[in-house]
Amino acid sequence: MGNQERERPPVPEILGLHKGKIEARREIMASRRRLTFAEKKADLFIIDRKAEDYLKLPVLGIPGSQPKEGEITAHPLWLPRVELVSGAIYLSKWDKPQTLDPERYVAFGGRKYRKGLDLGKAPQSWTSAWLIPGRYETIEDAIEGAEKIVYYEGLGGPVQARVEQLFVTLNGISEVFLHEEVDRLRLEGLSRQAESLLREHGLLVAKDRIWKKIADYTLRATSRDRRNRVNDLVSRILARAAYLEVVHQESRQRAAREKAFKLFFYLTNIQAGGISVLENAEMFLENIGGFPYSEPIQALRGEGKMDPRESLPIQLALLDLAKTLRGVEVAPYGPAAHLAEAILVGERGKSNREIEEFERTLTKRGKKELGGKSAVDYLMGLDSSSAKKRLFQAFNEVHKGLTPPRPKE
Repeated sequence: MGNQERERPPVPEILGLHKGKIEARREIMASRRRLTFAEKKADLFIIDRKAEDYLKLPVLGIPGSQPKEGEITAHPLWLPRVELVSGAIYLSKWDKPQTLDPERYVAFGGRKYRKGLDLGKAPQSWTSAWLIPGRYETIEDAIEGAEKIVYYEGLGGPVQARVEQLFVTLNGISEVFLHEEVDRLRLEGLSRQAESLLREHGLLVAKDRIWKKIADYTLRATSRDRRNRVNDLVSRILARAAYLEVVHQESRQRAAREKAFKLFFYLTNIQAGGISVLENAEMFLENIGGFPYSEPIQALRGEGKMDPRESLPIQLALLDLAKTLRGVEVAPYGPAAHLAEAILVGERGKSNREIEEFERTLTKRGKKELGGKSAVDYLMGLDSSSAKKRLFQAFNEVHKGLTPPRPKE
């Protein structure tokens, strides 16, 4: 999945295009647009009212990022969010709304956003961007979703194919008007070809402002002018305008592609971290408890009371292990890690605030386990047999978290 940009040859080396002044100037303007392109922040960010809770979710991979009541996170909006209990991941995409319906949408940001803004009174001239969250049950599902974005926006994807065909078509229109005497019949042929391409890519009904402008300029470039004449100069100028809008769209696509790659690698790093923590936990529990079939360490072999000097090192090791388990967020690893932590250490080693935060990550079963005796509790009571049973429970939960689900039939 390389992200190497296609290199365009300099203006004099573009084969097959013998430029007039309009076309040469077009290439200079296109180069400047590519070099100076910067994404513009919309005047308003909006989200569906029914999806507003998305904004209250913490950012995946950033501890303590859950915004306070009435606040919006300061972290970049492309970063995924995570649901604390289930470990489900939310990725977002942007679209342009048809209307700023205050009954459907709520504003939460943007260049001209102010707290308490009445969406129904926002000027029609303001630009708006609609944030649409998508839920993924596991990190693997989210990575697959990110891969689809990379493909769609990628150099071999459908958007790039659309851009390339438009460049070829608009170059072709300019060539025709530069080197042919275009009569009405020839113009009608060009118009049908352009309309067919636009229809093929869905641009005749496009809602996006840039795609609409591209379609409009392209159709006008292959139409008669206001005096019902074939006007080669006007057609070339309109083709140039359409070409420059395609350059702008290509730059937007490049920015989207870069974000998609960042998202993909961000998610794969999170996945690798979760797997590593659970694998280390599984290995540690297996080694000290002898699970599933080998011998446990000497301190856990007896059925009676343990020596306090044998119990303390195991307690400390479990408390350290719990700290690493707490940092795992995403399904399927997060719920397994949190349940295992509740079984291993319970409330031990946590402040009241940490206990409250930990409870917010637990399922109903996890809260029940938190309320019972942990492995550390039994170790403190020098009960090796009960401690080993709890260690085995935690081992099983960690193992299940690492076991991939069976494919759906």
